Amino acid sequence: MVLWRNDIADFSVIESSSQLVVGNLNVVGKGCWKVASVYGSTDVQERKLLWDSLGRFCSYELPFVIGGDFNCVVSQEEKRGGKKFRLSQGSKDFQSFLINNDLHEVKSMGPRRISSFYGCPRCYELVEDNNHIGGQCVKIRKVVALLNEWGLYISVYQCFKDYLEGLQKLIGREDLAANFYCTVVWMVWKSRCKLIHTGKEDSDNSISANVISYAVQSNFLNFQLENWDTNQLRLSSHWHPPPPRWIKINVDGALKKNYRAGVGGVARDDKGRFLIAFGNTLQQWDAAQTELCAVLFLKNVVKDWMFEAQGLIIEGDNRNIIKFLQKSIKNWKVSRAIEDSLAFLLDFKQVIFSYSSRLGNNLADMCANLSLEGSFLWEDLLDKSIPPSFLHCLKEECDALGRS
Repeated sequence: MVLWRNDIADFSVIESSSQLVVGNLNVVGKGCWKVASVYGSTDVQERKLLWDSLGRFCSYELPFVIGGDFNCVVSQEEKRGGKKFRLSQGSKDFQSFLINNDLHEVKSMGPRRISSFYGCPRCYELVEDNNHIGGQCVKIRKVVALLNEWGLYISVYQCFKDYLEGLQKLIGREDLAANFYCTVVWMVWKSRCKLIHTGKEDSDNSISANVISYAVQSNFLNFQLENWDTNQLRLSSHWHPPPPRWIKINVDGALKKNYRAGVGGVARDDKGRFLIAFGNTLQQWDAAQTELCAVLFLKNVVKDWMFEAQGLIIEGDNRNIIKFLQKSIKNWKVSRAIEDSLAFLLDFKQVIFSYSSRLGNNLADMCANLSLEGSFLWEDLLDKSIPPSFLHCLKEECDALGRS
């Protein structure tokens, strides 16, 4: 039985079974959502039918919300009492379903507490008003100072009025600078929320490096697309470099129907200069695992001289895999333990996993597909085995950065 208030919404059932009800929920003034209510079977084989059914409705056409009792968990945090959690086949199936369909769990924050304290959790003497959030917070100033050390030259604003006027002046002239500052404010605010809810926050270095990675993909300014200048459009659609003295390695995976798979990647410095590219053939049946294998294979291609860099950004276009690796880094810092397959990362001064759009991961995608024909390692652009298409794409991305 499905019930809804017809004065504010309309619901049409698309499919129903003993494990699910799926339909379109059209809320007045809020648009249309695809909604699934689930009661998963306790039998692992029957739950596979549930994942297959839900997978057919996962698309980018409508927002999709899935809720209910899945009768399956993927971590110890999701259960209380009973036997100790172990990653069973059912849990692996559930995990693969979430990753392959780019589905994200909405965390519960628990009961809200009302606080009468309106100060910044970092600088208690200052009220957390628009002026503070827009530039007075000590965390914003530290992050901007670090970015300026890296050669970005971003202004700091004294009050909210100056903040708005300053950004308005940048629009049409220095859109990327405006986007950098908005990304700083956004990421510092996210870190502030993390500090309040967990007692810990991201380091200045981590925020600054992520600002570099995300800024050109973000658009927090409220203006029309035609006002977004040509250079910014090109930057947001292409690869962008890491901070000065850092290395960025883009990775990707490719998977055929016959389970033949390939992983590939390309490393470049802060000036966009080619350092190394690789591809490796393997057998795999899961797309998400293939993307993960691309990261794990890096231990076979990293060179000793890379450890001298100020930091390493590993970038891929599978959002769930990147989030999984980001969470793993946080766990390493707490437990001081790391899996053997990723232990090589400890030799770097700092490692950040970053998500990229597919347009920003073109060369890695090309390497992954080329590896389906055979493994390779390129350490010099004069290598005769490098196809012209790779060199052409590399030049295009360098030109987009204003570097040839």
